[in-house]
Amino acid sequence: NTVKIAATSICNGVVAGSAVGTSESCPTKLGVSVPPLPELREACDYPAEIPACATTAPLVFDAGADVALPPGVYGEIRANGGSAGFATLRLNGTYTFCNVRALARSRILFSGPSTLYVNGRLILQNGFFGPDPSIPLDQRADPRDIRVFTTGPVGLSRGGQLKANLCSPDSAIRGTAVSITGRVISRRVRLRRSVLGLTDLPATCGNGIVEGDEACDPGPLGGKFVGGDCGFCTVACTCEPSGGSTSTTTTSS
Repeated sequence: NTVKIAATSICNGVVAGSAVGTSESCPTKLGVSVPPLPELREACDYPAEIPACATTAPLVFDAGADVALPPGVYGEIRANGGSAGFATLRLNGTYTFCNVRALARSRILFSGPSTLYVNGRLILQNGFFGPDPSIPLDQRADPRDIRVFTTGPVGLSRGGQLKANLCSPDSAIRGTAVSITGRVISRRVRLRRSVLGLTDLPATCGNGIVEGDEACDPGPLGGKFVGGDCGFCTVACTCEPSGGSTSTTTTSS
């Protein structure tokens, strides 16, 4: 019924009974009887019952992993990158998981419209969750076609990016310093220092994710050798096949 809005908040709009605080970048429509939407489950087409997940050992994806997971029913998913590289999980289709934990330098990428049933928690920390940014924009999945249904709480933090429609009608969604593209529906939503509701976000050179017109992205530590057709990825997110350095050859007569 009451929404707290920080002066630095950015959003397309807030509909609520009342608000504490204001932001020039977050217009409000107040005096609206709660709930402002239909029953929350109906508002996001939440299924009558979330499918059961598998009682198997967690699937763990560490730094450097790049795995395409077939549609199906799984247990818990844990992705955790590090200094050795990103942990990348590629999805396309319908999946059921027990919990999803995408931690530091992890990427969950979708190559097409998909549905995720999470019979538990969804945790995203300093990771990317959404359409595969390496796919040309005119062929890339729309974030609205990536639907995520959870039974447990959702935690988003530390610069994470989520591009999907997220529905957790019986729990809570909390985020700090994150950007969300899509619709978020939950019994309780608390977002701090976050960006919500933009149709698309500009490429951010230095986040380790190839976006927009970037040829590559070396991550926050500066230029690095990435191999392949690119060679050396500069701090400006451009490729230098020569390796990014010059050499001098000395000859004598």
